[in-house]
Amino acid sequence: MGKNKTADLLQGALELLVLRLLQTRPLNGWDIMRRLQLVTGDVLTVTAGSLYPALHRLEARGFVTASWQLSENNRRARVYRITARAAASSSRSEKPGRGFPARSTRCCGTPDRGSSASRSRPRSGDLPPRPR
Repeated sequence: MGKNKTADLLQGALELLVLRLLQTRPLNGWDIMRRLQLVTGDVLTVTAGSLYPALHRLEARGFVTASWQLSENNRRARVYRITARAAASSSRSEKPGRGFPARSTRCCGTPDRGSSASRSRPRSGDLPPRPR
């Protein structure tokens, strides 16, 4: 596999993981990075240099929207939300127990639909504190 194909595959995988996380609730970039690290048991560490370009690509394609809001510590943070278009596309492409969607579900959870798996997802209080 060539270098460009590998980079495309990694970018696509990151975008899918981000969309999966945003299905649970809106998050800002810092929380997305920390949550990915937390739910993968520190196996996956995403840097700002990888995450924000992925978020911008998703926003340009209409899969996420972003708005400025005040964070818990009274700082402005850009909060990302999955669009209905992306949510519908995700639900149509999933085949239970197979392929990347199933693996990303095990990694990141699914939208809260009352299952025991969704109740075990990390909550914002489970995230380590932000650096100041």
